[in-house]
This record gives sequence, structure tokens and C-alpha cells, in this order.
Amino acid sequence: MNRNKKTSFLIPLFSWIFAYAFLGILTNSHYLFQWIEHNKFFYIGLGLIAILLTLVKKKLGYSMALGNVCGLFLGEFLGEYLRKQSMLRITKDMSAKTKCELSSSRGFLIWVGCIIGSIFVFVIIEFLVFVIIKFKNKRKTFNSNN
Repeated sequence: MNRNKKTSFLIPLFSWIFAYAFLGILTNSHYLFQWIEHNKFFYIGLGLIAILLTLVKKKLGYSMALGNVCGLFLGEFLGEYLRKQSMLRITKDMSAKTKCELSSSRGFLIWVGCIIGSIFVFVIIEFLVFVIIKFKNKRKTFNSNN
């Protein structure tokens, strides 16, 4: 195992730790950050998965780490914006269930969606690179045979 492979897990590790430490500063007033603080084992588990995946596929772990950081901030701030927009539709004659649904935050879903989306983008890019390389190799083989 070369030196680059041994240290490749450090980037996702530090990004997940930095994001978690940064969240510690902001947890008092933000829903998603409070949720992660309350469910820290889930967050740590996702971080460990990203770090382990980095050892297998370096770019996949990096992609998850980027999805985590982007998702945290998109999830918190876009989720809060969407919650406020939904709450404007609440009326007095709505049921308690509808009021609850309209006042809930979508931050968690956005955060997880960003992580899953980053994984899908990675898989699509890897597939396209594989296809392009395969196509170029076939073309080289075809041209050298003629």
C-alpha cells in the first residue's frame, strides 16, 4: 500500500470531524444541527462508512464527504426556508396533523439526499469514464488492425 493510499482517508475524516465540530458551535438555534447532535451515532456511522469507502475507492469517500458538508448547510438553510414558506399556508381551520406537516423541517431529507446524490454522481461519472476508456481502447485496437 503506497503512502497516498494510506493517508487518503484523512481528507474525509477531517471534513466529517470539522463539520461535526462546527455544528457544535451552531447547535442551539438550528434544527438539523440539533438533530445530528441528538443522533450523533448515526452521523458518526455515516462518517465511518465514508472513511472506509475512501480506503476502497478514494473518490467515493471524497464524494460522500463533499455531499455531507454541502448537505448540512443546504439542509439547514434551504430546509428552514422551505419550512417558513410552508408555514405561511397554515390556516386556523386546518387539522393539527396538517399544521404539523406544514411546520416540519425538510433539512434532514435534504442532507441525506445530498449525500446519496453525491454517491450517484460519483457512480455516473465513474461509469462514463469507464465507457469512454473502453470506447477509446476499442477504437485504438480497430485502427491498429487496419
